[in-house]
Amino acid sequence: MNKNIVIVNYTYPPFNTIGSRRWAKFSKELANRGYTIHVIYSKNPYDQDSNWTKDIVNENIVKYELKNYFLKLFYIEALNKKKNCIGNGQENRMS
Repeated sequence: MNKNIVIVNYTYPPFNTIGSRRWAKFSKELANRGYTIHVIYSKNPYDQDSNWTKDIVNENIVKYELKNYFLKLFYIEALNKKKNCIGNGQENRMS
């Protein structure tokens, strides 16, 4: 059975930051273990390249690059849902 994992992160290669490196290495290792990784990340506003771009070239890694605006909306919606759960006395559950 094929197992899928979704990673939502603001930075991912070609962002040249330590945060993007961590997720690139993590997704590479999971992909090598047979998981299908779906990565949702924000569009790089700069024309830069990363040393870790080669780590994410894998048929088991599917990348979805979003404009920064849409990823920001996603985070706001997730935070609002978490606040609503905490306000209802359901601290450990998200709807």
